Amino acid sequence: YFGVCLDDDIDAMRDHCDEHGVTWPQWRPGGGWSGPTACAWGIDGLPTQFLLAADGTLYSTDARGNLDWMVPALLAEPLPPA
Repeated sequence: YFGVCLDDDIDAMRDHCDEHGVTWPQWRPGGGWSGPTACAWGIDGLPTQFLLAADGTLYSTDARGNLDWMVPALLAEPLPPA
């Protein structure tokens, strides 16, 4: 699990993480809301959650608010062959 921070102010990001108990890694690709990462990934609100399968494939780009049913559904799927 990791966060993507679109804030240009690293101190504001650190303060937010401290205030809200965010302990997972944060990645700051730069460019803010109009940067290449936000545009390519379709990030138009925060938090945005993506769900990845065990093999690293993208399972959902709309996981926010849906994890309660998506995670069990994903875990019920057979693992791909190694």
